[in-house]
Amino acid sequence: MNRSETIVEKCRKRVRIVPSKNNKKCSPQNYPISIDTAIQVLSILIAKESRIADFTNITDEKKKSEEKIQLLQQEMDIVYGFKGDDDARKNIFDKIINTYSPIVKNDTARL
Repeated sequence: MNRSETIVEKCRKRVRIVPSKNNKKCSPQNYPISIDTAIQVLSILIAKESRIADFTNITDEKKKSEEKIQLLQQEMDIVYGFKGDDDARKNIFDKIINTYSPIVKNDTARL
């Protein structure tokens, strides 16, 4: 190895976040989107469902919207790391990427 490869490897070791044995949380680098983006997607969906709940007079739809809001808030707590474990967090990130992001993308494209 020459000197430049050694410096690059040292930089990679410093930048890379590796979970320790005591801290079981996974590093944000393992996810294809950032935590901020995931929170923003969930916040947009919560706002959308709360508007639906506010403007709907039908009790069944209002109840469904409120249940969705509670589910999204629980998922936001998992993304923040307040609840759940690393597997639950990965599942929520997959759900955000595959399910919620296309919904938000389609809604913002209409504007």
